[in-house]
Amino acid sequence: MGSDIVTTLTAAMEPFISSDLIRPGTHLNGVGADSKTKIEFEPEVLKKTKIVIDDLAQCVHSGEVYQGLEKGLVAKAYLIPLGDVLLGKARGRTSVDDITFFKSTGVAFEDLITAILVFENLVLYTHSY
Repeated sequence: MGSDIVTTLTAAMEPFISSDLIRPGTHLNGVGADSKTKIEFEPEVLKKTKIVIDDLAQCVHSGEVYQGLEKGLVAKAYLIPLGDVLLGKARGRTSVDDITFFKSTGVAFEDLITAILVFENLVLYTHSY
């Protein structure tokens, strides 16, 4: 796979992205697997990544994270909250070769922050003319 960023948004029940497809430096967004039975990436992918999550309570019951925890491939202690990265309390990517995996379960604060950023940029854009 030659992509720098891979985003999945499916309702797949079987993984379709294997760890051998992921090269160093890739960022992965796992969005679609929103329950214990759905999965897009092979759980082994998690062993190669820094895992950033939006909400621990939801992520431990969703897709790759749930299955990775169940199979002992990942521990809760290695799940990095997105808020901690944004506040500088934790580090996400630390080298160009790091493979990062963001598990998004769709919490409201993500939508709110996105709306604020879009609005602020729209205001800046319209006032720059």
